[in-house]
Amino acid sequence: MHTRERESAEVNPVKLTDFLSFDEGIGERHEPKQNDVD
Repeated sequence: MHTRERESAEVNPVKLTDFLSFDEGIGERHEPKQNDVD
């Protein structure tokens, strides 16, 4: 059970970083796209 908790904690930060990177990429890609549509 302890091993599982440790894995979850390690996956949590990794997923958070991936999400942040993904959000940033989408925001930058969405900005020029919305401007073009306007």
